[in-house]
Order: sequence, then structure tokens, then C-alpha cells
Amino acid sequence: MALCPEIFKMDDEVAATIMEEVPPDLQESCREAADACPVEAIIIEE
Repeated sequence: MALCPEIFKMDDEVAATIMEEVPPDLQESCREAADACPVEAIIIEE
């Protein structure tokens, strides 16, 4: 299951961002992706 596919793209087992700035309507989805990341690789800077 991909979390926040509008922002993140999976390449094999590595996630990459598709866009730098997260639109307001996707911020909660990105927070959920960060919380669900098993290796804590997603860091949200505010």
C-alpha cells in the first residue's frame, strides 16, 4: 500500500519525493506516511 502517492514514489525499496512543497490538502496524508514509515525516513519540516 502506497502512502501519499501524490508526494512519494517508490523505487524498489527506496522512497523519493515527487514535489518539494506539500500542498495544504496533502499535509495530513504526509503526516500519516511519516508516522507509518517503518525506518523513520520521512521527516517533516515545518
